[in-house]
Amino acid sequence: MKKFTPRILSLACSLAATGYMSHASAEGFMIEEVVVTAQRRAESLEDVPIAVSAFSGQDLQRAGMDDASDLVGLTPGFNGNVVSSSQPILTMRGVGSNDFTIGNDPALGVYVDEVYVGRSAGSVVNLFDAAQVEVLKGPQGTLFGRNTTAGAISITRAQPEAERSGSVELRVGNHGYQEARFIFNDELTENTFARIGVLDQRRDGFVSEDVSGKDMLDTNMSAIKAAIRHEGDRFDYTVTVDWSEDDQDAAVYRTLLDLGSGFVKEKHAVSDIADEQGSKREVMSVTGKGHFQLSDDYELTSISSWRKYDLEYLEDTDATPMRLLHFGVEETSEIFSQEFRLNATGENVDWFVGLSISYEDVEATGSVDYSEEVLCILQLGATCEVALGAPGFVGSNVTELNSAEGEYWNYAIFGDVKFAVGDHTNVTVGLRYSYDDKEMDVSNPIPANAVVAPSLYGLSLLPNQNIFLVETAGTESNSDTWSQFQPRFVIDHSLNADTLVYASASMGYKSGGFNILVPAAGSFEPEEMLSYEIGVKGSLMDRRLVYDAAIFHYVYDELQVQVIDVVSITRNAAEAKGYGFESSLRFKATERLSVSSTLAYLDAEYDTFVVSGTEDFTGNDLARSPEYTASVNLSYDLPLGDSHLINFNLTAVYTDDQYLLASNAEESLQEDYTTVDVEATLISSDESYFVSLFVNNLEDVNYINQTQMINDFGLALVQDASPRYYGLRAGYNF
Repeated sequence: MKKFTPRILSLACSLAATGYMSHASAEGFMIEEVVVTAQRRAESLEDVPIAVSAFSGQDLQRAGMDDASDLVGLTPGFNGNVVSSSQPILTMRGVGSNDFTIGNDPALGVYVDEVYVGRSAGSVVNLFDAAQVEVLKGPQGTLFGRNTTAGAISITRAQPEAERSGSVELRVGNHGYQEARFIFNDELTENTFARIGVLDQRRDGFVSEDVSGKDMLDTNMSAIKAAIRHEGDRFDYTVTVDWSEDDQDAAVYRTLLDLGSGFVKEKHAVSDIADEQGSKREVMSVTGKGHFQLSDDYELTSISSWRKYDLEYLEDTDATPMRLLHFGVEETSEIFSQEFRLNATGENVDWFVGLSISYEDVEATGSVDYSEEVLCILQLGATCEVALGAPGFVGSNVTELNSAEGEYWNYAIFGDVKFAVGDHTNVTVGLRYSYDDKEMDVSNPIPANAVVAPSLYGLSLLPNQNIFLVETAGTESNSDTWSQFQPRFVIDHSLNADTLVYASASMGYKSGGFNILVPAAGSFEPEEMLSYEIGVKGSLMDRRLVYDAAIFHYVYDELQVQVIDVVSITRNAAEAKGYGFESSLRFKATERLSVSSTLAYLDAEYDTFVVSGTEDFTGNDLARSPEYTASVNLSYDLPLGDSHLINFNLTAVYTDDQYLLASNAEESLQEDYTTVDVEATLISSDESYFVSLFVNNLEDVNYINQTQMINDFGLALVQDASPRYYGLRAGYNF
């Protein structure tokens, strides 16, 4: 394994920085200050005592980023990918969740304009017309609230402005890639402004299905965002309406089994429902956000939100030409939320206090399809007629159903106080109290046409009458409540005008939930994390070099772990701990050359994780926890006279060995790899237009981004990551 690679990347960046320090003049160029709202107040990024990465709207546009998974690699400690529009598998410092049912909540909170976007199927949010994205690492319960044990992704949309402006952007590329973006902003009256954005994206799949010849993993997505803002003398109120629809393939797996004609090649798959499987999702939301200046020192913020999504999903989970295991779900969620927050600014004290409430009505109908004939052959070694001794009997295609409907209430009161201790030291104390009240009704009936499973059950050869979704005696009703205090303590000290050091301790909390697919497994309790962090942030050479670094340690208790065999079961099966180091730097080497890099080290393992009497994962690495990750970015501007310049951009991202499953099964091991993206962009001097040529994954590196093991049927499945993409982007700003 190339364990030296991250060190080389970091060293190369450091040498590049050193080489230019003594030769370039600091006059006339420096790194611009970044303002973030990570602590619910506007502050310079270097003054925030939190490990946070920030990306501007310009950063997102230039890099062609579509969703939060595109920030992986450029954010130290952030790892994972989006398997489909309803299945984000993202981890922060090794902490995450891969239970996509409505009975569980994600560990990494996603917020859009400060509104919590729960439920995995609704949390894959496009970054179109985003003004800024902030990625906060570690528990953020006091600041952001629900289910942020891993961290939080805060997306801020661009707001309507007074001046007329807009942009048009077109993108084309290989694999049939086509994308169009349009944004228009205008003043309606002296104090009222409006903004609208339209996005349409199409891309063919890159996985070839060997039976039908169809290309799989295609993407078709459309989105519209409209906002209107009114600005008064002492208040500002914005109403934003979002709509998006995507129609794409579900997760496409490649089996690691020899299907008789050899092993399936990379970027290939085998399926008996290639024309049927897919993921269709529609998301709608309305948000009202107001700022009311009560006095020079007090501001009241109100955030009201309604959000709904509908999902239809079907995948070929067994990844064979047999009808063994097809998983599907139809899901609907409707969420209402309201938050009030009062911010105060004083001479030596800044504080805020808030109250939030949310209600979710969610329902889902899951299904597992299988053929009784396939089941008899695989499990009993003969056709159903022979295995069951039933002359003339032919097994049926059976669909087991899971119907679930839930009502979730969440209440929270929170506050944060930052007070100065002398001229250079601040102490911050925060506390949030969360209360969750959840009710869930679940029904798993026995299919009327099922014969084989009930027969084997009657012979005491099966523990249940359903093969996959354990049957219930009618509708089972579950309800539970959970509550938790989440404290936060931070001390920061300015060594000088350009250097800040800090230490923090915080507690994270993720509410309990219900095992929807297998109700017999019962509910599971909340998980808790206690996290400690020490960091430094600063700048050198008149802000030509900006840096940050942090070391952290966390302890997890009652960790919710998804054990996936045929279907997902969540258990409070583990205690875990982790520690690590993260750093990043940005360096303006010359007026034309910019260098940035990140480096992260992580050691995270399960202290205790006994799955069953025969499986013990104690001492295993946490899933998706590479020991080292690193990136380096080089950006060079080449002037072409006075009217244009060409920007050359290169980004290399290294990811160390990692297991994609908590079992650390050999099949889930992804060895270390490095990807390289390059781009050349012609930009007019007034930045009114640009034309760009790009290549992502330049060397066409093959790697996997998901693994599933279905031991009862001897199945080992992986999902291949995206291949080399290349294309052209052109845009005009007015």
